[in-house]
Amino acid sequence: MQNAPTPYPNATSTEAGPLMEEPKRRNPLILIILAVVVLAGAYYGWTRYQFAKAHESTDDAQVEGDVYPILPRVGGPVLDVKVQDNQPVKKATCWPSSMPPTTSSA
Repeated sequence: MQNAPTPYPNATSTEAGPLMEEPKRRNPLILIILAVVVLAGAYYGWTRYQFAKAHESTDDAQVEGDVYPILPRVGGPVLDVKVQDNQPVKKATCWPSSMPPTTSSA
């Protein structure tokens, strides 16, 4: 094992050994900022995840589904339909109440 050369050939080393460096102290402000950024990112991610669980999204705004048009076969506005939601009915047993047509004399 060779000794490391001295910087000057005639210089003698007066050092007893390697110098002990002071341990570096980390700036607590950096750690606090880093913690705040990580917590803000975690909060944002959690809220986006919760939102995505409850909402549907599409890339092209198209949704597959069946469309059943409901057209009235009576003249005038329908005032009342005598069935409840999702109640099964038979053909021609449900008659909506409507206003009688009005005649306008102009």
